[in-house]
Amino acid sequence: MSKVKGFFITGTDTGVGKTVVTCALYAFLRQRGHSVTVFKPIETGCEKTLTGLRPNDASLFKELLSLEEELDVINPVRFEQPLAPMVAAEIEGRAVDLGLIRATFNKVQAKHRFILVEGIGGIMVPITYNYFLYDLIREFQLPVIIVARNALGMINHTLLTCDFAVRAGLKPAGIIINNPSDREPDIAQRTNANALRQVVPVPIICNLPYIEQLSYTSLLKAIKGIEDDIISVCKGGNI
Repeated sequence: MSKVKGFFITGTDTGVGKTVVTCALYAFLRQRGHSVTVFKPIETGCEKTLTGLRPNDASLFKELLSLEEELDVINPVRFEQPLAPMVAAEIEGRAVDLGLIRATFNKVQAKHRFILVEGIGGIMVPITYNYFLYDLIREFQLPVIIVARNALGMINHTLLTCDFAVRAGLKPAGIIINNPSDREPDIAQRTNANALRQVVPVPIICNLPYIEQLSYTSLLKAIKGIEDDIISVCKGGNI
């Protein structure tokens, strides 16, 4: 697979804010005039409708970011069960089509200068019994942005993810700490970023504030003031 420009956005766990972070990075790059798109190879937990499975994250990308690609291109593989792809595929009686993922990725990245790929769950989520998310990241040859939820336990989860990423031959470009609510931060949330900086060998890009009402305007507002940090890490994505 040829070298492409962009990032693979993964997380320390599921529900840490990868989708919001991906949207924020897209808005940042588009504001600066870059040709960029978003790709969600696999989505589980999709809504069953009369016309098929509706992917929630990919639909958000399509609508909020006004992506020109069709939904089947943004997200080629989807399952109804909100589980790891390997398990969802077993329950639903069909295989994960890795060939479709590869073909769609090549098609999408050929049209844009920059691509943001959002993963599913954490870095070791099994796609099949012998192929994991980190295998897909390695195949796509993209530097990795790790999203961590600002909560108690974040330091341990982030260190484990970074350590495994390096051991797996991936290239962690940076960490984005995502704040899960607008409530008064507890002591762990107030100290996590500074503590993590002392022990993690990967740069912390930013501490993304909580976005109450997700919109294009609120995304740009959230990243205002941290542009220099994002620009710095974007150089690692060959922007």
